[in-house]
Amino acid sequence: MGRFPSRLAISLLLALFSLDAQHDAPAPAAQSPQKKPDNYSGTVAEFSPDKVVVAKTKESRTFKITLETKIEGKLKAKARVTVRYVAADDGYTALRIIVRTAAPKAK
Repeated sequence: MGRFPSRLAISLLLALFSLDAQHDAPAPAAQSPQKKPDNYSGTVAEFSPDKVVVAKTKESRTFKITLETKIEGKLKAKARVTVRYVAADDGYTALRIIVRTAAPKAK
């Protein structure tokens, strides 16, 4: 009979220590709700101070332009652009718009 209570006591102590160790463990870091930026290239179909529509051969996307959007070059219709953007529930927001210059024509 002497062994049973001591084994029970040891088992209970080990269980308490393991629960305490799990309780003290740091919680895993929460995933960031921000989405990863992506790129989209095409031709400017239309633009205004608050948006730009970029078209490819079979599709087009509308990007919001905000105060934080950096525009490299001069936006104009039919200009080739690359847009760095983030997608959200309310649409695409442009982070950076790079206007590509036309390559010089061969002689």
